[in-house]
Amino acid sequence: SLLSRFQLERGIAAELQGMLDHLEPDDFQRGQLHAFFNANARYFGGQVTIAHILVQHRDGGTGLLLRDEGLARANARLADIRARLRPDGSNFEEGARLFSDDLRTASDGGRLPGIRRFDDRLPATLCRAAWQLRDGEVLDEIVETQYGWHLVKRLEFTQNIFILFTDDAIPSIRIVMRRAAQEERLLDARARTNLRLLL
Repeated sequence: SLLSRFQLERGIAAELQGMLDHLEPDDFQRGQLHAFFNANARYFGGQVTIAHILVQHRDGGTGLLLRDEGLARANARLADIRARLRPDGSNFEEGARLFSDDLRTASDGGRLPGIRRFDDRLPATLCRAAWQLRDGEVLDEIVETQYGWHLVKRLEFTQNIFILFTDDAIPSIRIVMRRAAQEERLLDARARTNLRLLL
């Protein structure tokens, strides 16, 4: 059953990526790439560190979405955590230690370091939220991913390397520009249809 589930999830991901590749072809001209690079220079070589508090909306043992009763409890827990957090985020890390369901990061105040703008290790909505904020800022809205609901605070931005717009850098810029266009298309479609993709 684990193999079947893996094949289903990977199959759906591959099919979705194929559709996005078709809808957003890699046909950018040099001028478009240069303009994108200038507008988003921090994406290239930059990383963000965030703290997050996760409230799961899945059963920890089975991974299945909670039923109405469980979702109501999770929502109540989320509201309680939000009420306990100070608006300036000064107790956010303490809240993560006490309340986060992400046991891997909770003991470290919910820290997720080294998040690139299009980081394959994390859901796109979480990466996008991390990069929307300024250092020290807490996101007003809740980010929903397949893992649950996340409260997010950006801790810091670091620029590890600096890249110049050269012929050697164009393939990397092309990949990032295409990822940005695909993410925008996908998240815009989700928002317009009010669709929840929780695979």
